[in-house]
Amino acid sequence: MALDEAKVQNKNDALAAIDESSATTASVPPKDFELSSYAGRYRDSWFGDVVISLENGQLVFSADKSPKFTGSMRRHDGNRFSVRWTDRSLEADAYVLFEMDRNDQVTAISMMKLQDGDYDFEDLKLKKVE
Repeated sequence: MALDEAKVQNKNDALAAIDESSATTASVPPKDFELSSYAGRYRDSWFGDVVISLENGQLVFSADKSPKFTGSMRRHDGNRFSVRWTDRSLEADAYVLFEMDRNDQVTAISMMKLQDGDYDFEDLKLKKVE
């Protein structure tokens, strides 16, 4: 398998895993669910705090301990977004899945890498703290 084919397959596998994860771990937000509902501070014991803010009508991801991990977010469907890091040298764009409870309150974030690279987000479990 050629390198480009492997990258495409890896990306397709990641998309399938996100789709499966969103079907089983997160409910679909109501149609009137505002982007501001996703904003807040999330914490992982290893990675530290992440702030999701709403700036000019768009969600922005910012990691406190790793300032290079800052980027704009784009909704794909439901609670699934992608984050494109401002520092393009990272080559580590990722999917972000917001998890919700029965009352449609955002409770956590899980992540998955969008492309091959040195960064692995799958072990992060960012719980909403604010």
